[in-house]
Amino acid sequence: MAVTEQHEEITLEELLHRGFEAAYEIESKKTITKEGYATFAFKQTAYAKSQLYKLMDLFYQYLSPTNMRITSQEEKEQFIVEIKPVLFIESAQEIVELLESVLVSGKINKRSRGIYVVSDLEVVRVKVSSNLKEELQQKAKELGKENVEELLLYAVQKL
Repeated sequence: MAVTEQHEEITLEELLHRGFEAAYEIESKKTITKEGYATFAFKQTAYAKSQLYKLMDLFYQYLSPTNMRITSQEEKEQFIVEIKPVLFIESAQEIVELLESVLVSGKINKRSRGIYVVSDLEVVRVKVSSNLKEELQQKAKELGKENVEELLLYAVQKL
């Protein structure tokens, strides 16, 4: 479904029938295995020429949906975009400023080869006995957490 600047909702089939065509093909990329996500908050807008859509295009071209998570927050009229760490081979200061203006968490570093966006995760190591590890794994399952790391993060954030 697409939404025009006049707030008209149009199906993909109708867009194609009207002569619209894709500006580029979104290619599937390999999964980025680096830890964490950088998070951005975008205000919802139907203005097609919005600078924020330029960023979304950049994300799709460099990361593909494989390395992104998009969540709509209707009550705040925004959507949250989480991206895996990536180096954009772009150098425009305008892009850096735009990224910084919507950054919620993570870091943006300008490099000689482009713009590097990373999460702000830091590693904290804990050594436990095998028995305690098994207990933690069981507790993680019970609470619907994917792993012990998620369980511990949940527990620490509740303190």
